[in-house]
Amino acid sequence: MKSSLLYLVLLLAASLLTLRSAAQKKSILYHPFHSNLQKAPIKEFLAEINARSGVQVEYASGSFREDKIVSPGNDLVTLGALLQFLLSGEKVKVLEKNDKIILTPASMPLANDALLPLYSFFGIVSEEGSREPLNDAAVWEPSTHKGVLTNTHGYFSLLLPEGKHLLEITYTGYKSKILELDLHWDLQSDVSLSHREEIPEVIVSAGNGVKKSAGDKISPGQYDAYNSFLGENDALRSLYILPGVMNVTDASSGILVRGGEGSRMGTCSYWTAIPSSIPRICWGPCPS
Repeated sequence: MKSSLLYLVLLLAASLLTLRSAAQKKSILYHPFHSNLQKAPIKEFLAEINARSGVQVEYASGSFREDKIVSPGNDLVTLGALLQFLLSGEKVKVLEKNDKIILTPASMPLANDALLPLYSFFGIVSEEGSREPLNDAAVWEPSTHKGVLTNTHGYFSLLLPEGKHLLEITYTGYKSKILELDLHWDLQSDVSLSHREEIPEVIVSAGNGVKKSAGDKISPGQYDAYNSFLGENDALRSLYILPGVMNVTDASSGILVRGGEGSRMGTCSYWTAIPSSIPRICWGPCPS
């Protein structure tokens, strides 16, 4: 008992250490930072980060266009968002090591959201008035094609990068809603949808195509020769004896060829001596 309790305590401690280390790794980009510069070269913004943020950004001269003039604006509130703006379009790779950010040359430009912190937008989608949860309602961002479906309780959770987003919430038979978000932290928002007043009518009609029967048809004259044990005509038995093809579940090919006499029940396929090598199917005994 004591050993089991000790094992659980050690497991819990290891989990907490893992979560703490993960939080420390992502805390560099999540670090709050607002630049005092309005318009300046990239290298001046990086020098300000080194002087005021407590995080060191290291890079080799010539790794990117450090003299490029940029103006980030006032809506960037984290270090990751500021670095993403400064390095957007630059062929650079960002590494985090020993609480430092290292910029190295790369063959491809930096991805649009590579350095942006991710936040959770979550809530419950319900019906307006009754507050009943709506299962499988779609919560998605049309511009990035990212989205999720609500569960049986109407709950959803969507990870989005920091910044502005335009989300659409849809459900069949209900009016859609558009949400404008400016994410700088995890955000909860419950959404209620109202019924559509009118749903367009859909009429399904048959065309002029060829109609095919889904069953086998036999006439009384076809099964006169096949009698049951008591001498009565057996239509069902004739379905398995008369020539035809039917789907079965116990055959490897899924097709049963029926009909004919015992000597003609075998099937085979063979190749002719014709140069075109056209395969032929023969019903009955295989030719010698």
